[in-house]
Amino acid sequence: MSNPTIKLLAGCATYCVLSMVNACEPASLDWELFQEKYDLNHDGMYSLKEFQRVEDFYPYNWPSDKRFQGENKQIELFHYLDENKNGYLTNEELGNIHVLFNNPCEGWPWS
Repeated sequence: MSNPTIKLLAGCATYCVLSMVNACEPASLDWELFQEKYDLNHDGMYSLKEFQRVEDFYPYNWPSDKRFQGENKQIELFHYLDENKNGYLTNEELGNIHVLFNNPCEGWPWS
């Protein structure tokens, strides 16, 4: 085989391996959209009143955990996420929502 052919094959093999490794990259929440929709007073925090309007965490659906289902699901989730119990969710506290989402990479060989 010629040198350019070997380089091309090596490049293709590297690309394939890297593509497989990165094939399951969990999506990040669209924080900008979330703030735009739900931070009504634009203070960078979410009151219970604001949080009661939350429908999903795009691109993720509402968490499937049974504790956060039913009529009071927003209230229950708000109190769960409000670590310092001050009645407001900071972006840091809200970021903890990730632990409640299903891992899209679960079952992949390297997970």
